[in-house]
Amino acid sequence: MSRLPIQDIINEYDAINQKLTEVTDTKKMIELSKEQSKLEKKYELAYKIHQAEKNISENEQMLIDLGDDDIELVELTKEDISSLKNQVDELENTLLIHLNPSDPRDDNDILLEIRAGAGGDESALFAAELLKTYSIMADKAGLKVK
Repeated sequence: MSRLPIQDIINEYDAINQKLTEVTDTKKMIELSKEQSKLEKKYELAYKIHQAEKNISENEQMLIDLGDDDIELVELTKEDISSLKNQVDELENTLLIHLNPSDPRDDNDILLEIRAGAGGDESALFAAELLKTYSIMADKAGLKVK
């Protein structure tokens, strides 16, 4: 149903989990843990999409089984299907963002130097405000600041 490789993501995550249970080498375990953590958000989204699609197909089958016997239940089921389809679309859009290839430099640390320039107290105040702003942004992004 989905236009994305949902099952591939789920299978890859499950394979990494399986390897983690079998591996005894520490280096290999760390490597697999890093792979797993990179794939975790994609897996969560793919699993939610898979479950929603499963619910949609179950509801569609229930509609077929019901026919025109219970109009109220048919309407509720159609609303549920519509809601689930909207949810799948939102989840797929979010997953598309996570499927974009990351920059190889994303895992590297950075060094940001902020200095007060000419201007005395005013430039020192501005530098302090700039440092505070970058620190807050880094915290919101889940980055460590020293």
